[in-house]
Amino acid sequence: AYDAVEAQYPIASKYRTLLTLIAEQESGFNPHAKNPNAPAYGYFQFMQGDRWNNISEYAGVDINTFLNNPEIQIKAAVDLAEAFENSFTEEDIKKAESLGYGMDSMIAGAWLAGAGGVKKFIWEGINRDDKHWSPEGAGVSVKQIMDKYA
Repeated sequence: AYDAVEAQYPIASKYRTLLTLIAEQESGFNPHAKNPNAPAYGYFQFMQGDRWNNISEYAGVDINTFLNNPEIQIKAAVDLAEAFENSFTEEDIKKAESLGYGMDSMIAGAWLAGAGGVKKFIWEGINRDDKHWSPEGAGVSVKQIMDKYA
C-alpha cells in the first residue's frame, strides 16, 4: 500500500522509514487495529473522539472507511508527520539536537503527545505519557519514544 501512496504522493518517501517503524509499534502493521482503551485506530493509531479528530482532519473520512483503506491511512500519516515537522521552529530543532534528538525523534514524540508535548519536553523537561489509557498503568513517555527514535 505504501508503494501505491508513494507513486501518487512523492513526499511519502521522505517519511517511509519512520512511518514503517511507527506502524509496527502502534498496530503491528494491522490496518484494522482498534485500541481497546483509547479512541485510536488503524496502522498508526489515529485518535478520533470527543477531543481528537485526526481521522476526520487528516483523512477526511469516517472511522470505518479509514480502517478499511490502508492507502488512506498512509496518506493521512504522511500529512500528519509533515504537519508535525512544519510545527517545529528552527529554535526547537536546534534545542532538540542539543539534547541528541533529530527530526524523526521529534515526529515520533509528537505522535504520542503532539508537537506541543515535544516542545514542553525539550524546553521544560515536562515528560508526558500515555499511561492514563491503560488500566494497568502501562504506557510510554515522550522521552522513551524520542530516545527510541534518536
